[in-house]
Amino acid sequence: MAHRIHRATPNPGPFARSIAKTLQEARIRRGITQTETVRRLSSERLTLHRSTLSRIERATADLPMSEYFALCVIYRVDPFEVTERTHEAKENA
Repeated sequence: MAHRIHRATPNPGPFARSIAKTLQEARIRRGITQTETVRRLSSERLTLHRSTLSRIERATADLPMSEYFALCVIYRVDPFEVTERTHEAKENA
């Protein structure tokens, strides 16, 4: 498994923060811990440390598309609905 560098995102925009919050809420709603999420990702051959997942959920680390789609599968959320909801929330703000 190749290790991916997750760059820090010092000033995430509202879109990134909203996606991060939506994913975190989906994880919690499903009763899945960060540790379990990381284990499930590794079974999909995606290497992610729990601390990186925590930073992704706070929108302080980049979220590559491969991890984004994998998290949506694990949390059983439609990735397109997440981004659409996020876009709608931004428009209504």
